[in-house]
Amino acid sequence: MICTLLLTLGLGVNEAHAHTPQHSHTHTHKHHRTAIPKRQKAPVITIRWTWVIGHYDNNKWIRGHWRHPNHGVSYRSRVTGPPPSRPVAHAHWVPGHWETRRRRDVWVPGHWTY
Repeated sequence: MICTLLLTLGLGVNEAHAHTPQHSHTHTHKHHRTAIPKRQKAPVITIRWTWVIGHYDNNKWIRGHWRHPNHGVSYRSRVTGPPPSRPVAHAHWVPGHWETRRRRDVWVPGHWTY
């Protein structure tokens, strides 16, 4: 309709086509998409046993031990390695503790129990 009007006014086909809107949505929205936010991957957090070297604390020697953020401390030697992983899903960790046996205090290392 606009092209025929411009042609009747004496403009050529190229000029008439240049003055007509190419798309009906030209001025109603942006031509580029807005950036869709990408899902952020959760950071990989490794919760594991770490070796803490022996050190002095208030002039008292603390021997080297294995430390875990959830399970506490295990005084196994570094050579034997950290305590074993959870054997079954419903097992829970009992941290190392002192027990009195026959009038003697005995260290019981941490272990899994169910």
